[in-house]
Amino acid sequence: MARNDNLVAKATKVIVVRVNGGRKIGMGHVYRTITIVNTLKDKYEFAVEFIINDDDAVRKVLDFFSYVYSVLPDISNSSEELANILGRFDRFQSGVCLLDTQDDLSDEIEIFNKYNFAVILLLNKTRARLISAMNIYPLAHFDYLSLDWANYGGKVVGGGEYIPLTEPFLVQRETLRPIAARQYILVTMGGTDPNRLTIKIMDSLKEFASIVPIRVVLGHAFAFREDVHRLNEACHGRFELLENVDNMHELMAEAGLAITAIGITIYELGFLGVPAVLLSNYEHDSADEVELEKLGNVVSLGFFKHVSGNDILQAVESLWLDKTRRSRMSDFAFNITDGHGAERICKEIVSLRTAHGDDLFRLS
Repeated sequence: MARNDNLVAKATKVIVVRVNGGRKIGMGHVYRTITIVNTLKDKYEFAVEFIINDDDAVRKVLDFFSYVYSVLPDISNSSEELANILGRFDRFQSGVCLLDTQDDLSDEIEIFNKYNFAVILLLNKTRARLISAMNIYPLAHFDYLSLDWANYGGKVVGGGEYIPLTEPFLVQRETLRPIAARQYILVTMGGTDPNRLTIKIMDSLKEFASIVPIRVVLGHAFAFREDVHRLNEACHGRFELLENVDNMHELMAEAGLAITAIGITIYELGFLGVPAVLLSNYEHDSADEVELEKLGNVVSLGFFKHVSGNDILQAVESLWLDKTRRSRMSDFAFNITDGHGAERICKEIVSLRTAHGDDLFRLS
């Protein structure tokens, strides 16, 4: 959706969301912020405007949810462009920005602060966190207090209770079957799958017991759909391919085992009691893999370049045949989060807004 000044200008409560996404970055940050602001919009009557990178996949998602957005081009003078966007708002009013990134965007935060925006930073380990008004770490496997917070004057919260899950997942959990009664394996490698791991997994499992259904989700931003379909044809339709999926909660709820990558999907699966095999996209994910395994609901195979097809096959076969182990992993998964992280994050946002005054910014 293009900018809609009237929509924002008429609102009494507005929040700006600064987030990037796409094929290279992935869409996890975008979906997480949408989950949060959906609650902020519905329960607290906030109007929302996104500031995003120039990416078709991000625009497509925001258009689907009918959110207003401005595009910040990836150019050398992007700081000037951001200032131009924020300059439309009344600098005599205080604002709140939710910024979801793992990058050091200290320069951008300084501009937000200059225009009287208090920044809430999600899941950031860089120096940018020290100039933000609040930091939130919506993860169960990361010890955010291990970071150096000396001389930081803002607020820091995090943990499993801050993991934001959408309402369909919360409802789905009420009617789950035991893990041993679930009949298929689910492959879901995210919205973009930048390293084509879906194909690697399919090739590894093409000889896996044919009586066990394997459902493969093709993310909306996959750039290699035709290759997936060709491989499945070569495998005589061994896999059930699912596209344009809008019921992931239902698919996960009926899975007895999943194969996925590091991201919010791990926690969605865990919330619905699904044990998972992890295959990571990046070598620097190794620390996260170790901590995720400690939660008890996943088996990590490591960086995909170091994992053979036989490694994948053996891991899946071992877990699928061992129902006792999968049931135990499922029990661990249920205890990771209660799923109400979006509501808790929204309360933090509202508290920060209150601290900055009863009125938020409005367009000049």
